[in-house]
Amino acid sequence: MSLFPGKNSRKKTGRKRSVDKSVSSDKESLRGAERQTTGLLSYGYLLGLHYHMAIEAFRRLIKAPVASFMNCLMIALAFTLPALFYLLVNNIQVLAEGWDGNPKISLYLSTEINAAKVKDLQGEVLKISGDEPVYISPEQGLLSFQKSVGIGNIVSELGFNPLPGVLQLSAPAGISYNALDQLVGRLQALPGVEQVRLDKKWVQRLLSITEFLERVSIALALLLGLTVWLAISNTVGLSIEARKQEITVVKLVGGTDGFIMLPFLYTGMLYGLLGALLAVMITWGTLIALLPSVMSLAGLYSQSFTLAEPGWQMFFALLGSGVLLGILGAMASCFKHLKKLEPC
Repeated sequence: MSLFPGKNSRKKTGRKRSVDKSVSSDKESLRGAERQTTGLLSYGYLLGLHYHMAIEAFRRLIKAPVASFMNCLMIALAFTLPALFYLLVNNIQVLAEGWDGNPKISLYLSTEINAAKVKDLQGEVLKISGDEPVYISPEQGLLSFQKSVGIGNIVSELGFNPLPGVLQLSAPAGISYNALDQLVGRLQALPGVEQVRLDKKWVQRLLSITEFLERVSIALALLLGLTVWLAISNTVGLSIEARKQEITVVKLVGGTDGFIMLPFLYTGMLYGLLGALLAVMITWGTLIALLPSVMSLAGLYSQSFTLAEPGWQMFFALLGSGVLLGILGAMASCFKHLKKLEPC
């Protein structure tokens, strides 16, 4: 029996506290390890969850193959129309650039200019335009005019040749209208050139038609993109209504809206992705079917025309648009329908 029980008890208590501190420090270190392991498991769990949700969404599409294919076909047609229109605009531009009917620039020369000055002037025009001009002498122009009109010798009746010498060249391919106007101004300033004529109306008409078709293709893409968004939203909404009892049970046991939305987001993404892939196939099939007709049409104009094909840029644009519109449509449908399924 101790004479200083309090002191002895304090010693024992101190030892106990030191042991408790060591145990608590060990527990804290274990908790840190447990927290790290839990973080790794949660990351792997999320990956597995997304994988299983994607597989489950794909299985649900396969269970109703006819309905799923019809929905994908509707989405594909909505993607195919603007894609074909875009390719049509590109092919028109390529055909117009390679067409022999490019606008001709005619330089009407002064009547006092001689053959040596005409040679020098041809060199200056070649430097400015990059195209070697063809010289049509007054005599050649008069003969061509008499043949086309069907009249006799004009020189004998008038006493002189009224036609001047002409330098003709083609406008550079792919040049803009403003650059073409500047080129005409530089040619007009050359010595010995009386007048420069260009079929500006033809150029303006071609550029206006091309710009109009480009704007129509953009507007068509926006409208049909809205159609795809509405179609996917409606399809996902029907799927939510068919599983509302299951959703209500999941909410009762604590399931969050994000957890419930996940399979439907994958459903919308799969609809958009499969529809875009089907649109690429339809676009290629349409181009292959139209290729003989296009080649025969180009042959009538003696053109070696190469049909512009949908490249990788269009392929990835269609796939990205399909995935984005699918996710956005599914999100809109989930936000709309999940609010109505709140448990009482």
